[in-house]
Amino acid sequence: MCDVHELVEAGGIDSWSDARIMASLPRLEMSRGRSDWCQAVLLAELARRGRAPETMFGSKLTASEAQRRTKTAVALGDGSLPGAADALAAGDATLAHVNALAELKERLPEGAAAKLLPLAKKLPPDKFRRAVLRLATPVEEIADGSTGQSSTGGRWFRFSFDGREGTIVLNGLETVMDRAWRRDHPERAEEKLDRPPYGQRLAARAPRDGPRRVSWQHRRRLRRQLD
Repeated sequence: MCDVHELVEAGGIDSWSDARIMASLPRLEMSRGRSDWCQAVLLAELARRGRAPETMFGSKLTASEAQRRTKTAVALGDGSLPGAADALAAGDATLAHVNALAELKERLPEGAAAKLLPLAKKLPPDKFRRAVLRLATPVEEIADGSTGQSSTGGRWFRFSFDGREGTIVLNGLETVMDRAWRRDHPERAEEKLDRPPYGQRLAARAPRDGPRRVSWQHRRRLRRQLD
């Protein structure tokens, strides 16, 4: 499927140039896309025959992930996601991108999936899903909230939003974190833009001997900018 597999398995990559290693990564990703496409073809055929493919993965996948792949495979095969199968096979979209379209396809206006698909070349799966959500018909939900006190004396808050409102809130919070990162790490600002989620990255950059202090500082900045 991909000669890079055999070359890596043969060893000796310590003698490879940086350029050769970097050129091999996209080829492997394209190979992954072809594998996902082939699997989708087989899953769709089994579903057409009335079988339950999600029971055939054993311990390799969770039941929910197996069901998600089967749903995506059926969507790729029934024409409801035009162009998605070709994009997956060519490596222009990942399975995660196509999963987002398959999950929300019933809520998308006619022709929206085809318009969204080219974004898979530019956006990582999480941002691509948000782009899909922005075009999806909102689901009526009742938002609620709750608060309480932790065992350490701190106060926690939990809020629930529907799909559209949640996307707006998430985009707003990420914008605030984007500004904070640019201000505190100007030399790594561009790197930040391509490495969500923000919370994990900030935690990784915190000094090992003082994660609570740094976390508190970031929370204080976030509260101040949101006020």
